[in-house]
Amino acid sequence: MSEIFDPLSRPLIAAGRFILWLAWEVVVLWVPWYVGWPVWRAVTLGRFPETAAGDQEEASTLETVLVWGLGFLILCGVAWLVAKPFGSA
Repeated sequence: MSEIFDPLSRPLIAAGRFILWLAWEVVVLWVPWYVGWPVWRAVTLGRFPETAAGDQEEASTLETVLVWGLGFLILCGVAWLVAKPFGSA
């Protein structure tokens, strides 16, 4: 019986895995970088990070962790502030 559904399920599973991979790349890797990068630039008056905004792959490990971490904290804070009015009493 599974031989009948196998040709149908493989493309659906592959499409689902692709969508999950794309969501992970965008939401977890790209967005925090592009949120944290301009904040670090503004706070350090353009001295940090040394890499350009579009050169995330060229950044050192320390730069990546600091920029991504700040961007992630900002996104979490914004999500918390947005969700706060909808919380239970």
